[in-house]
Amino acid sequence: MRKGIYKEGQASDTAVHITFFDESSMPIGGHLVVELIDDPWNYFPYKVIGGLSPAEKLLEYNEQNKTK
Repeated sequence: MRKGIYKEGQASDTAVHITFFDESSMPIGGHLVVELIDDPWNYFPYKVIGGLSPAEKLLEYNEQNKTK
């Protein structure tokens, strides 16, 4: 999953990871799938944003745009 998130290039890539859980031998409800992939999606790095995670990018943005 980590490599898939890092190399993600389009929104449809997200669907591939969700589909994995739908087709697994352990049936999980949709809301649990979202909870399961939420942290990796927000805290793993992405190539497209310079190897930062979305959380790190948000912190970077907030630091650059602080009001004084």
